Amino acid sequence: MAVARAANAASTSPTPVYLLRVGRTRYVAWSYVRAGEFFVYYVFDRQLKLLTSFVT
Repeated sequence: MAVARAANAASTSPTPVYLLRVGRTRYVAWSYVRAGEFFVYYVFDRQLKLLTSFVT
């Protein structure tokens, strides 16, 4: 649900995502849904508060 909120998407049926723990307090989430030709990645803290997002 945190990724759906970050992406401003409908949270009633969110897209499945991959979640990678980075260190002790950070998480990176992504799905393979493209934003144009790029993928969007979201960085969260331990409480799943959005810290930043980036595209690659």
